[in-house]
Amino acid sequence: ISMSGWTSGHRMACLALRPAPMQVAWMGGHDTTGAKFITHTVVDKIVTPPEFAQPFYSERLMYLPDSFFVNEYRQSRSHVIVDETNVPSRATQGLPAGPLAANFNQLFKLDPNTLKDWVDILRAVPEANLWLQQMPVAAVSFIKNRLKQQKLGLDRVLFTVRGDFKEHLI
Repeated sequence: ISMSGWTSGHRMACLALRPAPMQVAWMGGHDTTGAKFITHTVVDKIVTPPEFAQPFYSERLMYLPDSFFVNEYRQSRSHVIVDETNVPSRATQGLPAGPLAANFNQLFKLDPNTLKDWVDILRAVPEANLWLQQMPVAAVSFIKNRLKQQKLGLDRVLFTVRGDFKEHLI
């Protein structure tokens, strides 16, 4: 069972040697690995609706009844679940009303082609904004220059600092 998929530190090369007749991907991502040597992946009906999923997966799907993602938030973050009054509003977070596309991936995943796709989406939805995780100064400068080249207003892209873990779960 691969629990990291293609994430950092993965061991997919070991699985490529096919040490077992059944090799399962679980929790390293919610999508296909695309690897012919992974025979099954664990999913749920929310993340992977059965009526849409199978043609897009290289693996056989194994559905869990509730959620494929196991965690212990009920114990460690019970105050977040019980107290719904502490959920911050968009306004308190400096976020505008209206459609908001968000991308909090690591910087290497926001390449020029992906950034162009985001620009195309923002052009198609003129009232929308893009919310990105704060990046190093050079990266922010690069992104802003790309947006200027593509004639997209910089006021439509918001950068946010990374919140601490407790706030992230709210």
